[in-house]
Formats: sequence, C-alpha cells, structure tokens
Amino acid sequence: MAWTSLSFLLTQRAVFATPIRHARVLTRRHRREIDVSYERYPVIKQLPDYDFTILVKGDSMEPEIKSGDELACRVVTDASFIQWGKVHVLDTDQGIVVKRIYDDKDGLKCVSDNPKYLPFTVPKDQLRSVCLVVGLVRF
Repeated sequence: MAWTSLSFLLTQRAVFATPIRHARVLTRRHRREIDVSYERYPVIKQLPDYDFTILVKGDSMEPEIKSGDELACRVVTDASFIQWGKVHVLDTDQGIVVKRIYDDKDGLKCVSDNPKYLPFTVPKDQLRSVCLVVGLVRF
C-alpha cells in the first residue's frame, strides 16, 4: 500500500487510470497532512466521468449516503461550476467533509442530510479543493 497526499492524487488521472480506492482522514492533530491510501482498480464505466473515489465513514449524510458507500467525485476547477445544493467533498484545513453546499457570504455553508447534525460554514480561505459527487457505489 502506498501513501501520498490528496492534492497529489487529484492531479494523477491517466487515460487508462484507476481511481483512488480508499481515503482516510487522520485525527485533528494531523490537520496539515491528509493521508490517502490508494489501489489501482478499473474505472467504473457505469458512472459519469470522475477523478477519484472516496470511502464514506459516518452517518451525517444518511439516509442518501451511508457509511461504507464509495463516492465517485469530480474535481471542480472553476467556482462558477459549483452546483449549489448538490453533495460535494470538501478538502478543508479541518479535514475532508461530505456535505451539501450552499453559497454563503462568509464561505460555503455545509449541510448534512441527517437532521441531527447542524449546518456550518467553511471560510473560503480554508478550502483546499471542492469536488462534486457524481456517483455512488454501495456494497
């Protein structure tokens, strides 16, 4: 198993590429470095074009997205292409989050599907990348 940073992996898409297989966020004491494990697998042709996949841990996006689901994600390279209200994966100074996002004057408002989690705002200067969830695989 090899380890590298998420930002490196987001730039490593090849024509016959295989997506990132698993991503794990370390504890808060490792805020500056997010390690991601990856394996080579065939691209899932039934899904829309995507850059990587990430494994979900937690229940904040239930009932639509469950812990253990694998999300296919496309990197958003232009802020004008952000799809407000859709599920996105955000790489932030605090770690990786999966949320529905909305425009907020102070940053991006992040909303969970699970009502037991309150919305919060991520300041724009704390965003490293924004990725749209384009598909889901449930095992």
